[in-house]
Formats: sequence, structure tokens, C-alpha cells
Amino acid sequence: MNSSWIPQEDPTTLLSERTWLSGAILTGVGYGAVITLYCLCFRQLVLTMNEVNRLQRIAFLAYITLIVLFGTLFLAACARMTELSFVDYRLYPGGPAAFEKDMFSIPVDKLANVAFVLANWSSDALMVSANQSSPWLTKGINFTPPFFLLAIATNISVTLAIVARLFLFRWRISSLLGKKYGSHYTSVAAMLVESACLHSGFAVLFLIPYSLNSSLANTFIRVLSQVQIIAPLMIIYRVASGQAWSNATPTQLFSHKSDGPEGRIVFRARSGAIDTLESETTPSAIGVAVEKESHISSSMTAAHSSAV
Repeated sequence: MNSSWIPQEDPTTLLSERTWLSGAILTGVGYGAVITLYCLCFRQLVLTMNEVNRLQRIAFLAYITLIVLFGTLFLAACARMTELSFVDYRLYPGGPAAFEKDMFSIPVDKLANVAFVLANWSSDALMVSANQSSPWLTKGINFTPPFFLLAIATNISVTLAIVARLFLFRWRISSLLGKKYGSHYTSVAAMLVESACLHSGFAVLFLIPYSLNSSLANTFIRVLSQVQIIAPLMIIYRVASGQAWSNATPTQLFSHKSDGPEGRIVFRARSGAIDTLESETTPSAIGVAVEKESHISSSMTAAHSSAV
């Protein structure tokens, strides 16, 4: 390659331009994952819809369509902004990276910012005010660090609280009926942790270089726009696929006869005698207790799907 073709810019400026362009490309990759998950969720929700869960399924369909719409608007605005900075106005003083920073308030970039924040609110249920000034500018108050710190802290704390509650239920059921009856709680906890780690991990990947004033933040902030949509879609797909706890789970757990010592429930009478009850049918008292816990677990799963 002819060295005269290389623009006369310092390495820092060139690195900043590379990170902006890489972020735009990776956003398209993330959007591909979003569309794939959306199609899977939509199909699964429609196939599993019945008279009992019709309203829930319709609400889920509306929710996933809304957040994917936000992701689509962000991708379109991101692509247009990349065209303006690298093609239409590539001779802007300071280069494309300077154009991306200085033109933060033009309509197309405002559209990207609004779509990002709305998608974040929808996935995190974090009601904060949208920042109307560029987070990369030093003038005025910079709300970017507290915004993402609060989002990460809320995501992690809510997930840990729900997981702790699930494991408490698992311990109660396992100690009463046997370890295999608590497996559903473990699968739900794993699902929530996976989605929380995905979103929080990318948020940290953005926040650390941003705090260090590194250009790498330009890449991760754009990718985060799609990752924050992927997380709730993963939860909804598992719920629609029957991999999460539902109101029918207790009935399924007790619908078969259990063999071995773990399937036997022992009740001690006042006289000290032992009466053994086979778990071929569901004990009414235990069924009621498990049913109550299933409602709590379903509520926590639904709450986390909107908080991740």
C-alpha cells in the first residue's frame, strides 16, 4: 500500500475513528441476534397461546415487538450517522470521530439516543430522565456514569434477591419432598443469572473504558443497544418454551408416582408413631403450599423479564 494514502492524523484520532466504525458494524451483528430471537419468541408465543394464557401471550407479543422496534430505530439512526461522518462530511475538522461527538444533537443522532434510552427503560424498568447533552462532552453535568452505574447495580441486586428467594424455595421443597423436586427452581435461577450477566457484562465493558477516557467505549455503547434487548428476549423465549416455572409446574411435579425413599413423605403423630404417605397423589396441604410458591416464582420471573 502507498503510504501517501494514509490520512495525516495522529494515532489517537485514527483509533477513535476505528472504534466508531467497529461499533456500527457490531451493532448490525447484535441486531441479527435480536431479529433471530424475536422470530423464535414470536413463533413460540403464538404456538403456545390458549384460552388460559391468551392475555399474557398477547402482552408478551406486544412487548417484544416494541423493544425490537426500538432496536431497529437505533440501528437505522446509527447507520445514517456513520454515513454522514465517514462519507458525506468526512472532511469535517477533526475527522469522522470529531463529527460523531460534535453532532450529537442533530435529529438523526437524537433519534438513536431516544431509541437507546427507551429500550433501556423497557428492559431495565429503570425510570430515569434522558440525558439531552452528549455524554462525551465535558460541559455541564455528565449523567452517563451514574446512569449506567445505577442500571448495573439495580440489575445485579434484583437478580441476586430473586435468585436467593428461589434457592430458599428450592431448599424447602427439597427438604420436604426430595432433591429432584427442586430442580425447577435451579433452572429458573440459572436463566435469570445468564440474562443479568449478559446485560451487566456489556455495561461494564462500556463503563470502564469510558471512565478511562478510552475510545473503546465508542464500540461497546453501540453494541449495548442490542444486548439490552437480547437479555429479555432470552427470558421470554424460555418462559414461552416451558423452561421456566409456571402455574402448571406443581401439577407436573406430582403427576407421577415416585420410587425410592425420596418419594416418601413421613408424618410423625403425637404418640410418636410413624405414618407413611406415598407420593402417588398430591397431599392437599403440600399442594397448596407449592401452589402459593409457584405464584410467587412466576411473578418474580415476569418481573425480572422487564428488569433485565
